[in-house]
Amino acid sequence: MSKLDRSEIDVQILRSQRATHLSSGAVSFWIALTDLTVLICGAIGATWLRLGDPLEVDRFGLVITAAAMALVLGNLIWSNYDVERMASTGRMLFHWLLVWTIALALVFAALFFTKSGEEVSRLWVGYWYVVVIGLTLPLRGLWSSV
Repeated sequence: MSKLDRSEIDVQILRSQRATHLSSGAVSFWIALTDLTVLICGAIGATWLRLGDPLEVDRFGLVITAAAMALVLGNLIWSNYDVERMASTGRMLFHWLLVWTIALALVFAALFFTKSGEEVSRLWVGYWYVVVIGLTLPLRGLWSSV
């Protein structure tokens, strides 16, 4: 094997590593976008379950936004959008569930300290919590197979 062949092989390896890195970054972006979509769909579903009218979601817009930001930031901090970590599905789902629970706990704390908790139904938040978990578990299972 000549020196030129080795350098060509090294270049091909570097290109494949870059392609893998770019594709994992794209997958991470789509997973985060899926999380946000699930949060919004879960809020609509919870509103339908609680109030019977899915168009009343605007009442809870601030809560939805705060929880979405907390969820995505928490997942970024714990590297839950890392493609390599998604190989261990059970651990990844546990961390996602933990981040989702912490995000809603922070929202409840903010509602309590701003004394605006009466405007948001705790039952609605409970429905939202369960609906989002029910939507996320199968989607995360799909993403882990990618």
